Amino acid sequence: MATDEANSAPAESTTAAGGDKGEEKKPAENGTEESTTDSADSPPKLFVGRLPLGTKDTQLKELFGTYGEVTHCDIVGKYGFVVSGHRHFF
Repeated sequence: MATDEANSAPAESTTAAGGDKGEEKKPAENGTEESTTDSADSPPKLFVGRLPLGTKDTQLKELFGTYGEVTHCDIVGKYGFVVSGHRHFF
């Protein structure tokens, strides 16, 4: 005697087939899949770790600004992110 579970189709996975870290796919209204991670249009971010306590975003912007345009910096505790408007910056 077969159960309903054995006859049902497997559930669709909502993650990328390649097992990409952090990239989830969700069904779009038109039946295709959309990525829920940063798209190619989002600005690149550089992670900066082990910052001394008291580091200011203006200090990071000045330091990394010598290498190219820095849009802004976000500092969270002892790490931060430098954001640029240009992909080739990093």
